Amino acid sequence: MLLYNNLTPDRRFVIPETYDQWRRCIEVDCGIPLTPAFIDQRLKELATPSDFRTHQFLSLYGEAHRDRVIRWFRQAGGGA
Repeated sequence: MLLYNNLTPDRRFVIPETYDQWRRCIEVDCGIPLTPAFIDQRLKELATPSDFRTHQFLSLYGEAHRDRVIRWFRQAGGGA
């Protein structure tokens, strides 16, 4: 099951619930390669609640989803 978050009344985007959905979202839908440098950068940001992007992420998606995303970045980096 996919979750949806309304951006506007006429536009929605999918919030991934599994590693495969998340990876597709990052690499295919967004066109972002999951390079070691990108993974390291995002893991550092997500581990820092005072980081602006992390603060926004937590406000939108909460800590439980942030924790899932951290696990997925670690898995993508080979450190599952």
